[in-house]
Amino acid sequence: MIEIKNLKKLWSDGVTVLDNINLTIEDGDIYALVGRSGAGKSTLLRCINGLAGYDSGHIFLDGKEVKDLTYKEMREVRRRVGMVLQNFSLLERRTVYENVALPMKCWGYSNEKIRKKVTDLLELVGLADKAAVRPRSLSGGQKQRVAIARALTMEPKLLLSDEATSALDPNTSSSVLNLLQQINVKTGITVIVVTHQMEVVRQICNKACILENGKIAAEGSVKSIFIKRPNALKRLLGEEEERYNAADGNIIQIAYEVTDDTLNLLADIARTLDISFKTLGGGIETFSSDRLAVFRLGITDRDRERVAAYLENKNCIWHYLKTEASEKERVI
Repeated sequence: MIEIKNLKKLWSDGVTVLDNINLTIEDGDIYALVGRSGAGKSTLLRCINGLAGYDSGHIFLDGKEVKDLTYKEMREVRRRVGMVLQNFSLLERRTVYENVALPMKCWGYSNEKIRKKVTDLLELVGLADKAAVRPRSLSGGQKQRVAIARALTMEPKLLLSDEATSALDPNTSSSVLNLLQQINVKTGITVIVVTHQMEVVRQICNKACILENGKIAAEGSVKSIFIKRPNALKRLLGEEEERYNAADGNIIQIAYEVTDDTLNLLADIARTLDISFKTLGGGIETFSSDRLAVFRLGITDRDRERVAAYLENKNCIWHYLKTEASEKERVI
């Protein structure tokens, strides 16, 4: 588990790059650090793996404070942390096999152990037939798969991905993300993903933190962030702040997983209560293997309490964004 408490980091000129960061990343999470360029994402990643220091606060890896580790302890931590970068960082004059084997050679493993591990990893990433090939003959997606295999050679507990798919086309990016998710499920490894692409977050991450100017602007499960749609998310998505007219009535947001039971939820509300309402926005989004519907409806003041009572026993999350009678918000 990774615990970050009150973390602060300054540049040498006194500019604050990370300000009061508080996060908990559980074992087995696929956790996204999201934000625009300069938000502090990569700097936070470097603080976590010990490549960058920090001025105050704490980072605990499995209960141990990073800045208090001895050189020997830090070396062991780095051995158990894999890193995948945007530019692949492969040695062009070495074969795929030699690139993947490099970390184990540096740590003095026997050729027999190296051969078995590299063979297994190339099989895992779907490149068993490319062992003797040099990187220049590979596509971008294949190069990233080699980089992932190399990052896994030391059997890390933590895999750090810094914009690993941002240079890839959408289809290739999706296949690499699927591979990371499969590795997470198979090995239980914790994955931290630095990205500015919300599609990456939707596809594989279970939790996320949105950084703005070195501060946490939003944090929580991916589904909860997309349900609540904080302003930080809207800015990342390029959405304008929603404004409702008085004629829209009470604005209720309803979120639910799309299943056989909930597929016709909105129609069921209208039919069962014999009411009509305005559909003001929303839609269905896909998160990993789940489909989540989020809709905003305009309900008359007369029907407000009846709709609330109807939703009490439904498998959904709802709250009023605006009411005619009050600004009271209800979340279940």
